[in-house]
Amino acid sequence: MSDDFPETQEDWIYTYADAITLLMAFFVMLYSMSSPDPEAFEAMRSSIITHISNPTTDLIDSPPPARESENRAIDQMKKTLREMTEAGKASITAIPEGAEIVLQGDALFAPGAVDLKPEAQTTIEALAADYMSESFGYQILVEGHTDSTPVKGKGVLRSNWDVAALRAARVVDIFYKAGTRRDRIEATAFADTKPVAPNTDRHGEGIQANQARNRRIIIRLLRP
Repeated sequence: MSDDFPETQEDWIYTYADAITLLMAFFVMLYSMSSPDPEAFEAMRSSIITHISNPTTDLIDSPPPARESENRAIDQMKKTLREMTEAGKASITAIPEGAEIVLQGDALFAPGAVDLKPEAQTTIEALAADYMSESFGYQILVEGHTDSTPVKGKGVLRSNWDVAALRAARVVDIFYKAGTRRDRIEATAFADTKPVAPNTDRHGEGIQANQARNRRIIIRLLRP
């Protein structure tokens, strides 16, 4: 009787690995098709093809072109806002949905006014150009916020809602004129309903520093 054992056949492992790779590619493709972003779809398709051709590559070893485009635009926006940021009048931060830009109202508008200061209009136009330069197609939500000081007047501006709405609309109009699609931009007014700090002390006296923080425009860049 021979002491030799039959040689183990392991050819099946290669077929199994191919099947798993193709199954993974199929589900990744389904995921990419669920998003209306054509750049993300194309990036995923290319990644799958590369992985199948060379299984040693990682399907997510680099960000897709859409995310790279977003990063470039946000980096440029940070440069545009550098002076305002250093002066404590602006900030731009990453949020789970994309990015958030906060602009202090006093840097954009004169007290009680809804038209942008000339230098502020130039800054917003530059931000809109930064956004359009990459065309990453994210939704733009512009929020108008005020302090709680009552509006005194009988004209168009009768309440803080009017002030917040018209200020947000001025910013939206600049992005729209820069070429942003109408269905990708929106203006919302919150008046004094979402303060970041108390507008008054316990005696009802206004806290000017806090009121200045509460008067702001927020621009949210939201992924679709």
